[in-house]
Amino acid sequence: MAFSGARILRLYPPLIACLVLYYAMGMIGIPGYPQFQFWQVIENGLLLKISMHGPSATIQAEVLVIPFVLAAWLLRRYLGLPGLVMAFIYAMLALEFSRLAFNLPNMHAYLFAFMAGMLASEPLLRPLIQQAPASSWWLALVVLIFCRTFHPHSSLIALVSMGLSAAFLVAGLLYGQRGSLAALLEGRCAQALGRISFSLYLLNVPVLYLLWAFTDAMTWTKTYALEAGLLVGLISLLLTWPLAWISERWIERPSVAWGRKFSATVLARFGRPSAVPVAT
Repeated sequence: MAFSGARILRLYPPLIACLVLYYAMGMIGIPGYPQFQFWQVIENGLLLKISMHGPSATIQAEVLVIPFVLAAWLLRRYLGLPGLVMAFIYAMLALEFSRLAFNLPNMHAYLFAFMAGMLASEPLLRPLIQQAPASSWWLALVVLIFCRTFHPHSSLIALVSMGLSAAFLVAGLLYGQRGSLAALLEGRCAQALGRISFSLYLLNVPVLYLLWAFTDAMTWTKTYALEAGLLVGLISLLLTWPLAWISERWIERPSVAWGRKFSATVLARFGRPSAVPVAT
């Protein structure tokens, strides 16, 4: 309960702020800019249906996966590492059999990535991660980018490869040998980008549609599609960055603080879960 409440308080406020901005920009009446009904703001904001902000489907998945994460945690507590491995296999089977994910929206495609993330934090696997050379993290990053860029998005092999590469990369950066990639990600620019990444992920949508409302009417953007795409992406980043900074400073930080306070209150009121034997 504490984890679920804190997670929801972390995710919802920045999303709702983004949707309100998106809706308000549509109300201005810019030609070519999407317009929405207010009920769509409510519907998408509650993550009942992704009707206006496509990338928020991943946030919907983060909420819907909570019971699966709890089940995997219980398996790990009672059965040890084999229980967590079984949860990962179950998630892999759900890729082609969505009923295993109870037909929840997109959960059959996302569940295995969450289970891979739990494996990445598994203490029993850390010695193996620590033995890998630091250059392995660059290789994992290259594989991740290659699968995302050059393979069809519908490819199950590419999807699984991306999930496993991402889990390996995260585990390596957390517990593995330090290297040039870790040093790069600990730099000031990478840290600044990381702090605003969630809001940047959300707010780039209304900003991109604003740019597309103008560039779609230009002929040169169709003739030079690659150059136009890179230019629009750069302008979108420059415009979205200050909005994301404001969102991170005045919405994300308070929502994280509310989540921590809620979690502490629940744990103080009901106590921490009693310890259960861990399989060895």
